[in-house]
Amino acid sequence: MKNSFLLSFTFILLIGFHSCKNKKSEEPEMHRFCGTDFCTAKGGSELTTLLEDTSIYPPVKFAVQLINATSTKNNAINPKDIESELNYIFKKANISFSVHPHIHFLQSNHNIDTIFNNKNIRDTILRQYNVKNNINIYIVAKGKSLNGYTNVLTENFSIYKNTSLNYLIINEKTILNGHTIQHELGHFFGLQHTFGKSPVELSTDELPDGTNCKESGDYVCDTPADPNGKIDQNCKFLGLHDGSEYPVNPDIHNFMSYYPSHCKMKFSSLQYKLMHNFANKYRKYLATL
Repeated sequence: MKNSFLLSFTFILLIGFHSCKNKKSEEPEMHRFCGTDFCTAKGGSELTTLLEDTSIYPPVKFAVQLINATSTKNNAINPKDIESELNYIFKKANISFSVHPHIHFLQSNHNIDTIFNNKNIRDTILRQYNVKNNINIYIVAKGKSLNGYTNVLTENFSIYKNTSLNYLIINEKTILNGHTIQHELGHFFGLQHTFGKSPVELSTDELPDGTNCKESGDYVCDTPADPNGKIDQNCKFLGLHDGSEYPVNPDIHNFMSYYPSHCKMKFSSLQYKLMHNFANKYRKYLATL
């Protein structure tokens, strides 16, 4: 899956594709790419089953530990502010967080791209501070391609409890942008990108009319098919980059899209349901409540 992401990313660079051509909105946000693997067809079927589950699950709460693995400390990062923001955003999923007030500092010069591509470096960092019964959020130096990523299972989610996959890795320049942590936690709780497997424009396998939404795209039927098209600086969908139209408007404001930071601000109702059910069924081993 990682290799397919890198191939897709290289292809995007070669054709000069960007999520948004607006220079003003791109300057403060140099990277929009997420390295999290997309689930398999079997994993997608598991997500669909969760969405169809009518069980009433209780609220869940998770402890969060922040680890600053950069060359210098960042006093702008306030754990209490991050806790408040996450609790506000994930309230509709009945998921809450308690962020530890102390940020561990691990001096490191490795950027997010290097950590993503080098398992030995990643494992060395994780061995030092990864707390077993917490969600660990590593803040690392920016690279050239990634905003963040979450190391996830792509199927057989029930074996999460037997793994050490309890962490996110975030580019230091995007830690406070108002959507990257939310996006990666969405992956942590089972969400996929709204466009599906590949960010290449118009590569989504979800039909515009949504008739195959349970087997394609992000497997969530209240997020419209997303061609990863063109928008203006006011977050208005304009169609495709070649000027052609697209039959439906994607959810520009969705955290799990690749549209610019200033557009993204919400999850959909079914995304909230999926995260809540996923947290209870597959991430409960980490919960404090």
